Amino acid sequence: MTLLAVCNAAPLLASNWQRMGDRFGANAGVNLSELLIVLGVCVAAAAAILLIRFGTQWWEVNSTKPNPARLHRELSSVHGLTGRQSALLKTLAELCEVEEPAEVFLRPELFAVRSLPEELVDRSDELDELAAVLFADMPAVTGRLGRGGV
Repeated sequence: MTLLAVCNAAPLLASNWQRMGDRFGANAGVNLSELLIVLGVCVAAAAAILLIRFGTQWWEVNSTKPNPARLHRELSSVHGLTGRQSALLKTLAELCEVEEPAEVFLRPELFAVRSLPEELVDRSDELDELAAVLFADMPAVTGRLGRGGV
């Protein structure tokens, strides 16, 4: 923008600035039709958000199509895992190139120290704790997953 354009726009901005307050004070008024339109738009937006939210939840619960992400979430919930623990299991599945993330709930050998990917070696303590939670009913397996590996 050039200096000339700014100089030409200055009086227009000043007059608009002065008139901006004309609708406040004694001149202020609420038009009922405008208020109803704003209220209607707000109600419609809230209804759309709720409809999308409940529709998505219904679809996820009632969908018969296999959903690996949902299965992993449900297994994490059943085992009482935190979001961080669940994310660690997903990372383990990705790094071990497992087809489905839920397979980590069935394959204790993935938690062995010797078979851990390099990226997860520093988190082996967390993985040991997870293995103890996931495979608690299998003492022969959890005993082999410690520091000595499988």
